Amino acid sequence: MSYTINQINNKFNLNDEGLMKIRKIYENLSVSFKGPLTIKDFQFLEMEHFEDINGKSQFFYLTSNNGDIVSTCEIVPRKGYHENSLNLLLTMVYTNPNYRKKGLVSKLLNWVIKFYENQTIDHDDTIILSESITNKECMEYFNEAVPLKFRESNNINWSLYSIVGTFYQQFGFNPCDEINWFQINSSDFPNEGEFQINETNEKLLTNEDIDDYYFNEKYNFTPVNDTQLQNCSLEESSYAGFVARYQSYIEFNKDKFKDDDIKFAKNCGFYIKEIVNGKEYETIAFICPFFFMNRIVINRIFTNVEDETIFTRHWERITKFVSNYAQNVWKTIPGLETYSNSDKLVMTANNDIVVKSENLNVKNITAIIKKSTGWEDVGLGMVLPMIRDWKSLKSPPSKLAHNGHWSFM
Repeated sequence: MSYTINQINNKFNLNDEGLMKIRKIYENLSVSFKGPLTIKDFQFLEMEHFEDINGKSQFFYLTSNNGDIVSTCEIVPRKGYHENSLNLLLTMVYTNPNYRKKGLVSKLLNWVIKFYENQTIDHDDTIILSESITNKECMEYFNEAVPLKFRESNNINWSLYSIVGTFYQQFGFNPCDEINWFQINSSDFPNEGEFQINETNEKLLTNEDIDDYYFNEKYNFTPVNDTQLQNCSLEESSYAGFVARYQSYIEFNKDKFKDDDIKFAKNCGFYIKEIVNGKEYETIAFICPFFFMNRIVINRIFTNVEDETIFTRHWERITKFVSNYAQNVWKTIPGLETYSNSDKLVMTANNDIVVKSENLNVKNITAIIKKSTGWEDVGLGMVLPMIRDWKSLKSPPSKLAHNGHWSFM
């Protein structure tokens, strides 16, 4: 049986026909990616991402002879971690349940990687090229998104976040297993009523504070010069986008929520400042819902605390804030009433912890997290970061730098 390969991108395909096609793609993807959201909500949020002209997005997808969308993937080009480098995020990999176990996703990904790396437009008895592939706009988008100077220098890497283990190794992706996820479920959170901040030394952070506290060099990861460590640049972290995603959801459904729920949705972080023996210590935690909404991620923990006792105290306050935040999120997503407490999780990872202290390190902080009530060390967990060098040219292959959202994203 033959399949037709198609593409759609957010530079040339934002007309009515293109938007109708991408909505259909998102409708198909919703089977695997929408979580508790309605298809309508999922489409709305993903269309916001696709229609954002400040970012780049290109979908490739296979269609069957009867017009079914059978397999998809998205490529999001982003500024690389090192100067004059580029990262290609491979995401939204999906196969229609009615067409699984036919090797179609492998056929699609092998074709796409070959097209990107060699600009080869192959076809055979099983692959038919659509007009969207052969028209000049497809190559024009590609040349803009992946400039020739990067291709010639080979200073490009691919990355992805696998929820199917090491499946992507067959396409040249190497797993980054230097990661430990910690998680706590809804029933294990401290339940002490409404969370109240201490206005003397604490404050809630909103998206207006992201530039000052998330992307500010003072609170960020120490840059590395090792060119073996790759991925996207710090400012390309998708954290701000995930915050905006949840807030867009609330705005889209604001008629369903109380004013207090809408107000709390603007929060995305918690800041503590404490002066001990004349020294000023700061601890910050940033948080937002994960893609599936029943999972919430603490995307960044920063501290310059030098004493385990002080950080333990800070962590207790963070956990109470996170509990309050999570309960507010979970009561605003209608589909979550069917999820058990064990399926409502908050996650954080050792590679999203920034420690600016001579006396403490990340291992000290993770040990405190593991000792705290309810938190469990689950190792690699459900998301495995993976990387592939351009044309698999590097030996040894690149690793992912510890520089942001979702442990390396």
